[in-house]
Amino acid sequence: MIHIQNLTKRYQVGSEVVSAVQDLSVQINKGEIFGVIGFSGAGKSTFIRLLNRLEEPSEGSIVLKNRDITTLNSRELRHTRQKIGMIFQHFNLLWSRTVFENISFPLEIAKVPKRERKKKVQTLIDLVGLSGKENSYPSQLSGGQKQRVGIARALANNPEVLLCDEPTSALDPQTTDDILELLVDINQKLNLTIVLITHEMHVIQKICDRVAVMENGTFIEVGEAEEVFHHPKQKTTRRFVQQLAHPAEKTNLELDGFKHINSGKIVRLNFFGGDADGLIIGEVSSKYHVHINLLEGNLTRRESGLYGSLLVHIDGDDHEIKKTITYFKTSSISVEVKSGA
Repeated sequence: MIHIQNLTKRYQVGSEVVSAVQDLSVQINKGEIFGVIGFSGAGKSTFIRLLNRLEEPSEGSIVLKNRDITTLNSRELRHTRQKIGMIFQHFNLLWSRTVFENISFPLEIAKVPKRERKKKVQTLIDLVGLSGKENSYPSQLSGGQKQRVGIARALANNPEVLLCDEPTSALDPQTTDDILELLVDINQKLNLTIVLITHEMHVIQKICDRVAVMENGTFIEVGEAEEVFHHPKQKTTRRFVQQLAHPAEKTNLELDGFKHINSGKIVRLNFFGGDADGLIIGEVSSKYHVHINLLEGNLTRRESGLYGSLLVHIDGDDHEIKKTITYFKTSSISVEVKSGA
């Protein structure tokens, strides 16, 4: 549905030319949720603003339904933008307007008749779960409710594409999950193509069909979300996947409490969903002649399997330990040997 070819954005900063986006090429399919993840400064926000020409590309093409939007004049672009909704990180609501009036605003601009407009807005309010809040002002809403208004407003003109610029980064974890579930529901009900940027791997894991990892203005890895989870190829991708495996605050000091262990190997087992189960520890202990002691762990079960990590001490014959580690690796578990290598 969206075919991006050699997309580039350069800025003139003093005497220097800075490339925010460099030679991006990707195909985004109709009806899928396509995620773009990257650390701050990777070029994510510039990329998503290029898709509706809030930023003008320096080079390249963006073909939406067989039409290159980079070639449109201002009148044609205004018409095309009605089919590209956008959700912003900080909501971008009109604070002097009620929920109903905020959602109605794009329909007013499109000169939709008042009766039709009223019916459409009420349908959207029901869709995003804001019934009873029609006459509330943004200052009277929670963060999650404000984002629901933003989502409803973005859907007002029946868009075919929904662009989401860090839509959950200002929300608490539970509200984040609620908004993500709403986006999935909208995607399924309306067969809407969603392009979402984020710096949180949890967001990608929860709702995206495919993901592109962005670094220094380019895509360093693109693939099915599950494939990227289980087989990350780039260092930056592995750093994101580790967000799901164990807390970011872990440091190289994590082994200080286990200096008394002077045999075998200390290994961290990272679970990224799939078929691997916590029972595998007992299974391996009976399969090979090793003793496995749990030192610490943090596992969470989600729909797609277990996520988290276990730090274990594997003791026994070197050959048996090697076979044990190999078995873990063939069970879709990432293995990091922390000591005793």
